[in-house]
Amino acid sequence: YGHKCSLQKKQIQGICPDGWHLPDSTEFAILFVTVGGQSKAAKVLKSATTDWYGGGHGTDFYGFSALPTGVKPVGSSGYVGRHMTAFWTSKEADSTLARCITFNYKDDNADMEFYVKNAGVPIRCVKNEE
Repeated sequence: YGHKCSLQKKQIQGICPDGWHLPDSTEFAILFVTVGGQSKAAKVLKSATTDWYGGGHGTDFYGFSALPTGVKPVGSSGYVGRHMTAFWTSKEADSTLARCITFNYKDDNADMEFYVKNAGVPIRCVKNEE
């Protein structure tokens, strides 16, 4: 999401471009505090377009522009759940699960959940501290 982060821990580049990394759940938690708390983070980070099901769009107050992408479950040929979006973090639960941040059309809350690692879930990269 373009924010420089200065946390002193190992950063995981993953598929992010050089000079960027996959955020951990702590970095998302910092983002949520910065935008007024986890209970309203989805509202101010979701896009302000009508793409969100049931009028569940946000204000996009910070230019994060989260779109309702859905996720691609393991074994599925396409994406489902276009009423929500999720973003991988680098936080692993075990060899099969990793933490995601999710936004749903029906509320303003940002949730943290674990998904199967080989599911199709979007990412947002964070620019490394220079």
